[in-house]
Amino acid sequence: MNLTHLQSFMMVVKMQSFSAASEQLEASKGLVSRHVKALEDELGCQLLYRTTRRVSMTEAGQTLYAKACEIDRLASEAERLVQDLTEDDCGRLRFTAPTELGKALLAPLLIPLMANFPQVRFEFCFEQDIQDVEFGQFDLALRTTLKHSDNLVAKYLGRISHVLVAAPGYLPAADLVNPADLPQYPLLSGGETQWTLEHAAGESVTLGFESAVISSNYATNHLLALSGQGIACLPYYLVQQDIAQQKLLRLLPEWYLYPYDLYMVYAKQSHYSKKLRQLQQLLLTWCAANSQFIRKS
Repeated sequence: MNLTHLQSFMMVVKMQSFSAASEQLEASKGLVSRHVKALEDELGCQLLYRTTRRVSMTEAGQTLYAKACEIDRLASEAERLVQDLTEDDCGRLRFTAPTELGKALLAPLLIPLMANFPQVRFEFCFEQDIQDVEFGQFDLALRTTLKHSDNLVAKYLGRISHVLVAAPGYLPAADLVNPADLPQYPLLSGGETQWTLEHAAGESVTLGFESAVISSNYATNHLLALSGQGIACLPYYLVQQDIAQQKLLRLLPEWYLYPYDLYMVYAKQSHYSKKLRQLQQLLLTWCAANSQFIRKS
């Protein structure tokens, strides 16, 4: 069914006049009449009774008009719902990130975002397992891997800075001055068997070792380091406060480790909601303002 012809028919019925309908549609009366006639020919029935004084609908015209009005109402409602979800401050926003990084972003980034969008329902998933973004389970993800389909956008944010830490009572920081001495101490790892350290001056050293303790997550190694069980390689964002409060000592402070790149991942689409755009911008701004945590290089 030709929508232009249907629009002309509906306007004629609404205005009860071809002349008035043509004014509303900014088209000639003859063109509006031809549109209605073409619609009748397409449907194979008469839709309007035409006299010199008035226009009225046939039974078929009444049926078509009622259904067309219902469709128009549903289309308007759908448009409002889509606007609610994409432009207005409502709907939902689903964000996933690695466990400790997600937690670290709550106070400086996510809670203020929630305050800006009080009508939005936020869904957070902070765990190491990769969650679906391509098929709509989540709107945006932070990932440490570039593996993704062509239907996704992966924006590089930088390298995640890691530092070496130990409890003050376990090892005075001054006692360790050479990275080559690290394998002599109990090392807490996430399963890796070597660390690559980069010096501020540009030097790089790769050390192989055998872990004293292997853990599948940062939280466990963090607790083990705090309790004096060894030296841990942990994200700087996770231990910065502990270092400032002297709960942990940073060892070899001129050296950093960058085991993972960080990417902001979201589905390719022609339009992004206001709330999603703001989350993307907040993440970019946070990374730029915290180069000690996320190094852009």
